[in-house]
Amino acid sequence: MNYPTNNKVIGQEIESFAADYLQKQGLLLLHRNFRCRLGEIDLIGIHQKELLFIEVRFRRNLYHGGAAASADFYKQQKLIKTAQFFLKSHPKFTNATCRFDVIAVTLKADQLSIEWIKNAFY
Repeated sequence: MNYPTNNKVIGQEIESFAADYLQKQGLLLLHRNFRCRLGEIDLIGIHQKELLFIEVRFRRNLYHGGAAASADFYKQQKLIKTAQFFLKSHPKFTNATCRFDVIAVTLKADQLSIEWIKNAFY
């Protein structure tokens, strides 16, 4: 399978792959690439009555700890602040139960492998 080499194109395709996967699992997708001055959240959706803020991570191999390991403390703090901004700017979700998930996508033997890590951080 041939994969593009442009990082932006790869990111968009991996996010689409992740969004399709999540929707098949019952996620109602609300936003893709929510941006504000504080950062960006790849996917925001509702799954089983919870509001999910989802970070999609991709790695071509496991040499540097894999995709899940790349959602470090700094990235988590940016996501939390961006999610707080989202909640303030969308009052209908003020009382929603929220969760931070990571979708880890790794290229293994020319196939994409996906792992949904629920409650990845707080």
